[in-house]
Amino acid sequence: IYYQRDNFKGELVTLPLVNKIISVLNRRFKNSNVGPSDIIKTELKLLIKRFIEESKTVIQLPPEYIENLKYWEQLDNQEITIQEIDTIESFFKSLQRHLHRLREIRTHYIPAERTFISIASGSFISLINNEVPIPKTILEFGAEFEKARLRENIRGWGIDFLNIYYQYKDGEDRVYFGESEEGFVKLQQSSSGQQNVIPMMLVVEKNSDFSRGNSAFIIEEPELNLYPIAQKSLTYYLVDRCTRKRHYDTSNELIITTHSPYILTALN
Repeated sequence: IYYQRDNFKGELVTLPLVNKIISVLNRRFKNSNVGPSDIIKTELKLLIKRFIEESKTVIQLPPEYIENLKYWEQLDNQEITIQEIDTIESFFKSLQRHLHRLREIRTHYIPAERTFISIASGSFISLINNEVPIPKTILEFGAEFEKARLRENIRGWGIDFLNIYYQYKDGEDRVYFGESEEGFVKLQQSSSGQQNVIPMMLVVEKNSDFSRGNSAFIIEEPELNLYPIAQKSLTYYLVDRCTRKRHYDTSNELIITTHSPYILTALN
């Protein structure tokens, strides 16, 4: 949660300052025999000092980054050589790429209480009307699930390792068994394992492509109410969908909390 709401926003606040530092660096003399002017050196040191102060409150930098920054801040103008400037530029351009990548990341939190969504999917208006206190994280996940089940490629969807077929039809979440298209049960009447898996997999399926940038999936206890072999198959599915690569240096990310040795074994 902190990954999405606190640190993430703080790093984006810092991005304009990083851009400003790089802009100052780009104004330096390119001639290898002439170093940057004292005006540029002084402005650069002031910006680095400001960046150090901001990094204490809005982002968490590794200790070695802070040490480098403090070293550059304390240099005399005479000591800021062309080589030092090149090193500083490389550092901040790397940081800039990192922050731009974070800007693209969308975080999807899938809580352990997701079965509540399956059970109460047809009763939300009554629950809200009666002022039942529902945690915001569950409401956010429920909204994600509602969007996912309306997608054309998901409305009818088979989950092979459970031998079921999910379909959203006539305003109902339906679960079909085997190859039969006749008999079904509503999602809220299905097994707890199915109520756990279906909303989770629909949300992952909807958000695992790169149509809206990178995604970070934070999934609590995916193993809930599943047999070991189903846990293994689900783990393989999550790793496949949630760690896809877009470029050589960008990919989706997956964070799992679990009590299951079968999940850990599958990951190993």
